[in-house]
Amino acid sequence: VDIAAQSPLSGLYIPSFPLFFYSIYYLIIMIALFKDIGFFADVKKRRLAVAIMSVLLLIPLSNVTLNNNIRLVFLDVGQGDSSLITTSKGKHVLIDGGGSAGKGDYYFDVGSKITVPSLLKLGVWSIDTIIVSHIHEDHLEGLLETVKTIKTGKVIMPDVPYESGVSKKFMELCKEKKISVIYAKAGDELRLDSETVIEIVFPEKSLLKYTKSDENNNSLVAILKFRNFKALYTGDIEKEGEWVLHGKDIIADVMKVPHHGSNSSSTEEFIKAVSPKVSIISVGKNTFGHPSKEVISRLEMSSQAIYRTDINGAISLKTNGNKVIIKTVR
Repeated sequence: VDIAAQSPLSGLYIPSFPLFFYSIYYLIIMIALFKDIGFFADVKKRRLAVAIMSVLLLIPLSNVTLNNNIRLVFLDVGQGDSSLITTSKGKHVLIDGGGSAGKGDYYFDVGSKITVPSLLKLGVWSIDTIIVSHIHEDHLEGLLETVKTIKTGKVIMPDVPYESGVSKKFMELCKEKKISVIYAKAGDELRLDSETVIEIVFPEKSLLKYTKSDENNNSLVAILKFRNFKALYTGDIEKEGEWVLHGKDIIADVMKVPHHGSNSSSTEEFIKAVSPKVSIISVGKNTFGHPSKEVISRLEMSSQAIYRTDINGAISLKTNGNKVIIKTVR
């Protein structure tokens, strides 16, 4: 069994299918087993069953062609960040992958136990683009298992001179999997389709404009734009990084709150500049005091709703560009 389990095709990762696929599967079995018995013994009824299956098979096609929504899912990866964007045309963009900074007995493989299973449950067969906000383990480490398991088109990283042990492993995996790596800076755009674009607003290209702090304040900051809808992804920028963004057009309907709600981020001026109607805090059990009461109070002054992955679990938003529907696991 052990030898067989190690063979290349011993197992395949398969995303979850819509319910009607399973209905078709069991209906086919029933027709095959009971074609001469009861309901299926009648030729007309068998033809009716086949017609129903044909209609069900057309549903996925109609869903692709008629889908008018974009979906944002903020995964519950504990103390870390990971979020999925699925466009109305079916493209998938993953921003960060969560991860565990624990060692030895305290290590938890977020990538294989949460990130990958969550993506498969969401029906992700392949990822068009992975965006890495920065190289800290709670954002990057979970992507190791992700690129091993799920076919990935390209990776976008901030154009800053930082690396770590995890980032080196990640780059080696990208090379092994022949995944192209692009280094992005303010002003770059990732155009997903005619109505959907991700604009990079930070970091700046010039070395003179890098913040003097660590990787947090050089996180890749991006705005997703879809029709009249905007979502701001902030990585782990702190007050210094927020200050650099002053004067830029960063108004958004939804904001992924910087640095898990740390009091070192989300200044009153920054929140006013973004003016989010919905604020999402990706956070888990921690010893840092995230999210801070001060940040929650400041967000309540601007946002109509605040969601937290430690309380609400994974958070899903669907929008047609005007109306937003929000669902949570808990």
